[in-house]
Amino acid sequence: LDFSGLTCSSDALSGTVAVTVRNTGCGTATAFQVGLSTDGCLTFSPQTIASLDAGAEATVFFSASSGWSDCSHADCLFTATVDAGGMVCEYDGSNNTLSKTFTSTLPDLEVTDIDCSNLGCSGDAMAGFVRVTVGNRGFGSASGFLVRLASDGCLTFGDQTVSTTLANGQTAVLDFPVTGDWADCTSCSCTLTASVDPTGLVCECSGSNNERVQSYTSGLPDLTVVAVATEIECLGDGSLTGTTVTVRNQGCAAVSGAIVRLASDCGLTFADQTVDLAAGETREIFFGFTSGISTCHCTFTATIDPDDMI
Repeated sequence: LDFSGLTCSSDALSGTVAVTVRNTGCGTATAFQVGLSTDGCLTFSPQTIASLDAGAEATVFFSASSGWSDCSHADCLFTATVDAGGMVCEYDGSNNTLSKTFTSTLPDLEVTDIDCSNLGCSGDAMAGFVRVTVGNRGFGSASGFLVRLASDGCLTFGDQTVSTTLANGQTAVLDFPVTGDWADCTSCSCTLTASVDPTGLVCECSGSNNERVQSYTSGLPDLTVVAVATEIECLGDGSLTGTTVTVRNQGCAAVSGAIVRLASDCGLTFADQTVDLAAGETREIFFGFTSGISTCHCTFTATIDPDDMI
């Protein structure tokens, strides 16, 4: 049994196991099968040797075409069997099997956790970082591989590299800082996908566990001024009523006590007002004039949360 032909390709054990069969008897063996089995790690199809002269030997190669069944278990017992079906009547059948243990040295990288608890708000923008934990549950070490965090559009992150050597059973924690604004403040949910070794630098026991997906829901409001009414009702000479400001919370969380401020460039002054807004709620706020108008043309400027208290 020769394992020197086993290698790794596309995150799976590949290559061949060579089994050499010898006829130590006195006559030619007619067609017989050679089988290769394991204790569960890999599976192989039997092969046929058409004939084998006395004193001759033949080598058959079994391709490793199935994935390693358990990437947390390195050792595997291989057993080669000649003429398992008893097609050849032999001088001695007690030597028709040979067993040998193969130990895999392939790493197996996986994403074990995506932690969004450090995301927050700063300066009216999403801030903080997402913490990603990766581990190696395989049999060999790995280093110099990328870890990537992507979203379905809400946030963007830069790739990071695990430069230290990650041995079997070890983990690495990487913090991905938020590098841009939340793309759409009216969309509260976002899907995050963390992937380890996305470029395939490390050949692993299995690549099926290289990604982890997790949903995140924003807990931030998004306050906006929708409109300022420009039509003003005159109740009599020198008596103007006021104007209306429409505000909306198009974000993902309710707010209470948000200040709404209205200013003008024509001498009219207004007292600040406060408003409570549920997520998705729109409200109209009436501002009564507290002083007289000084010019014929007036521009109103409305602001919600002008002091950045929220």
